[in-house]
Amino acid sequence: MRLRISLPGNPLSRWFAAFTLCHHENRVARQLQERDVEYFLPTYEKVSQWRDRRVKLKQPLFPGYLFVRVSAVQRKEVLCAPGVVSLVGPPGRPVEIQPNEIWKLQAAIENAPVEPIDYLKIGERVRIQDGPLRGLSGILYRKSNKLRMVISVEAIMRSYLVEVDQALLEKDLQ
Repeated sequence: MRLRISLPGNPLSRWFAAFTLCHHENRVARQLQERDVEYFLPTYEKVSQWRDRRVKLKQPLFPGYLFVRVSAVQRKEVLCAPGVVSLVGPPGRPVEIQPNEIWKLQAAIENAPVEPIDYLKIGERVRIQDGPLRGLSGILYRKSNKLRMVISVEAIMRSYLVEVDQALLEKDLQ
């Protein structure tokens, strides 16, 4: 996980998802860092089998996307960064990502193993009622006899899994 936080933020700054060229997320992050743009590139650890050994690699959780917190004036700096295709949304009117979505994503990555999964909108909605991920809500999912929760970032139609303990869950009536 990479997070570039600037000095006390501009109150006019908002979170947006930047769509990047394929496999350019890290390059774009470096470009944004050089331009003093606040960004968040969520990553997860993936074990890959090479010919002679197994290797742990940090991969983008949402390939082709990273999040930026910018004001309307700074958007041009993001769009001019090599590797950035666009901000997610209609041309000239990018879709704002709510700060609580970024917070949920950061909390999940910092406190539990996460991995990407296909975007889902079906299943039982649940909320974690205790522990470091308290308040996080998503869709209940079973994989390999383990209980997991699918959490979606609606604006970019991407989802990720977090392992959860059933004792900490409650139905989300929202």
